[in-house]
Amino acid sequence: MESTRRRTWARCIRVALTLSAAQSGCSRDARLAGKKVREVKVGTVTDQGLTLGPLPANADDAAVEEAVKQVVFVLLRAIRDDVEAGGDQAARDAALDRQFAVAAPQRIYALQARVTPRMVDTRDEAVHKTVITWAPTLAHYVDQLDDDWLTANQRMHVIASRTEAKGEAPDRAVLLPLVDPHDPTAPPRTARIELTHENGYWRVCAVAFSPRPVPTVTKAAATQPAPPQG
Repeated sequence: MESTRRRTWARCIRVALTLSAAQSGCSRDARLAGKKVREVKVGTVTDQGLTLGPLPANADDAAVEEAVKQVVFVLLRAIRDDVEAGGDQAARDAALDRQFAVAAPQRIYALQARVTPRMVDTRDEAVHKTVITWAPTLAHYVDQLDDDWLTANQRMHVIASRTEAKGEAPDRAVLLPLVDPHDPTAPPRTARIELTHENGYWRVCAVAFSPRPVPTVTKAAATQPAPPQG
């Protein structure tokens, strides 16, 4: 069962990367015409009252879980702001900047080169065409991308992840249950946000949906994190 889930997840990532690599035309210039292609650098990010700084590769599991959840929370807030910006291009660009700030450029580029070797772009182009798919992927569930860190923290579940490339530390994924707003009786879907340890930081390399349900875990009140200092 677990091996089937891993194969299904890998297929989801391959499809997402292939679509992002093949979008909008045959030539590189056509695909990126008029787009702001950012040079993504991994570094400390301060957003939503949280500071997403470096973490050693040998950090304990509790520290890693806290770090990856914080990165995902910042990403989801930026995605929500992106979707809710609508036609306000300045607001959308600002929200996109925040999504790029928590991306893992080297891993994204390596994944594209592995999955679509005949369609490889420059690193920045590959990152651009991946990150801009994240908000559309989750847009249907935008009202469930929580406003506050405490609520988001309790809804997220961190698991070990197996990906193609080897990072500085074992990869992680965050699972998030999402209910169809148009059909609350339908089984929840599971968003899966994949993270890797790149240049000393935990950063996001993929956003998709997973066949794996989110485990039901009850945490003691004493284990709940303190709110961020804003």
